[in-house]
Amino acid sequence: MADGVEVTRGEELGAVGDVAVPELLRAGLRADGSERTRAIQALQDLGPASLPALFEAARAAAPSKIWGGGEGPEPLLAATVQGWGRDALPFIEPLFRAQRPEQLRVLVDYFLSLADLDAFQTVLERVPPMDVLHRLNQSSRPVLRRFLQAVPPGHFLAESMLLEPTFYRDEVLFDAVDGAPEPKVLIEVIHRRGPTRTLVTALITALADSRRSETAAGVLIDFGEPVLEHCLAAYTNPEAEAAAQQPLEHVLTTGGAPAARLIVDEAHHLEWHPADPSPAYTLVEGLANTIPSLLLLTATPEQLGPDG
Repeated sequence: MADGVEVTRGEELGAVGDVAVPELLRAGLRADGSERTRAIQALQDLGPASLPALFEAARAAAPSKIWGGGEGPEPLLAATVQGWGRDALPFIEPLFRAQRPEQLRVLVDYFLSLADLDAFQTVLERVPPMDVLHRLNQSSRPVLRRFLQAVPPGHFLAESMLLEPTFYRDEVLFDAVDGAPEPKVLIEVIHRRGPTRTLVTALITALADSRRSETAAGVLIDFGEPVLEHCLAAYTNPEAEAAAQQPLEHVLTTGGAPAARLIVDEAHHLEWHPADPSPAYTLVEGLANTIPSLLLLTATPEQLGPDG
């Protein structure tokens, strides 16, 4: 209480912010676990108005060696800033000027964590596209997933940036389809990017998930011939998840004419018994009856005897 006016905890902290911020930052850099969490919470208690002092303290701390293992202040800085959420927006834009590259990354990551494409326009206007792509690639899976789910139809990200070959988080791109307000936007991006190895692996894995299986199978079928060999390899893999077998069979049999040039490697896994042929054998037999040619390759031509 001063002159009859009650002073809140936030006002008290704000009054000593210029002194408190560097000390709290140093304490957080020296600490780990719960001690570091408490230091981050104490920095957040100062409020987003302390952002300029926080970034200045981080710049001053960066050349020092007070932390172990070569870690700089940026992870602690990022955790503090992201904890303020949208409350920090009015204080963020001025900080884009004259920031060190590592601190600029903190700012980009903050906007990614908001999953707000209108606010993200600030980044697109101030940060080179390749640097933005780098942050997309380095973002944590939950943050990137939420951000991708917020991409609206016709946005620059969907029409250009996410189509760049230097963006390689295809597995998160597909994962974001489930639960997205506009899933067709991400499906269209996936189709335009084409069947990368990472994406095809993610799609085949998703076939075992009842929630995502139908979407994954649809994308694989749309991709057609380029993914059929991968699907057949997964289908004949004896360690494959049982839940994926039926969707894989559907993808392969729906492949139809494009499967005409299908080559089956490790064909000795196509086990056959008179009363109980393996599912993989039955599938390949069915394909052989509907396509012009099918090449079976193996370096182990006989495992079960001439009758097997």
